[in-house]
Amino acid sequence: HAVQAGFGKKGKDWDIGAGMKWLGAGYNTMGYPFVQNDRLEYTFNTKFNAFKKKTNVVASIGQRFGNWSTSASRTSQIIANANVFTQFNDRFSVNANYNNFGFNTSSSLGGIKNVGNDLGISPTYTWTTTKMSNLLSLNYNWSKYTEVILFPASTTNNNTHTAMLLYAPS
Repeated sequence: HAVQAGFGKKGKDWDIGAGMKWLGAGYNTMGYPFVQNDRLEYTFNTKFNAFKKKTNVVASIGQRFGNWSTSASRTSQIIANANVFTQFNDRFSVNANYNNFGFNTSSSLGGIKNVGNDLGISPTYTWTTTKMSNLLSLNYNWSKYTEVILFPASTTNNNTHTAMLLYAPS
């Protein structure tokens, strides 16, 4: 069995809502064979415009529980993300996003905790000359991942920075 439900309220320049999903222990999806079953999750979601509708913010935070039917081996995850887009003028915009993914198992499973954080920032500038249009974009992403295993005791850290500069005349 599976249940998905949600509710929300829409305003002129904002939305707010919550959602819940439960996938029973024996549930198998037809189109997504890798979806974890036996889980319960909930999220709180919002979306709003600000600064004379030049900025759009979309965000959610929630929690996911795996092995829901077996409390001794239940796992928990924090799921959160935010995206902010601002169009400063006809030529310049910035998009920023953040994602958090955390996973925690009970000590009876060996005790594993991992947390992944991703932050991305992408400013874009466009301009037109008499002969062509131009786009200049910088994409920067920072990704940090930490995993802690209680038995045997070990810690893994991964810290990655990626940047790309793009110029596209057309």
